[in-house]
Amino acid sequence: MLLASFLSGLTGVVGHQVGFQNPRNLQQALTTAVAVRGAEKQERFAEIFYTKFDKSVRLSARSDDREPA
Repeated sequence: MLLASFLSGLTGVVGHQVGFQNPRNLQQALTTAVAVRGAEKQERFAEIFYTKFDKSVRLSARSDDREPA
């Protein structure tokens, strides 16, 4: 009953992933939920970091070696 209550309270990607794993006990469900949540956080951090990095670097290629006027 405790496992069912825990699973019913999970939402979003975490809820889906834990449900797909079909945990046999609360420990398995909790371990999966924590792992999925950590992966979501890491993914968001990477998106934010690389988006800012890409916008801060501007590279330009010139077809000739002349200095701009």
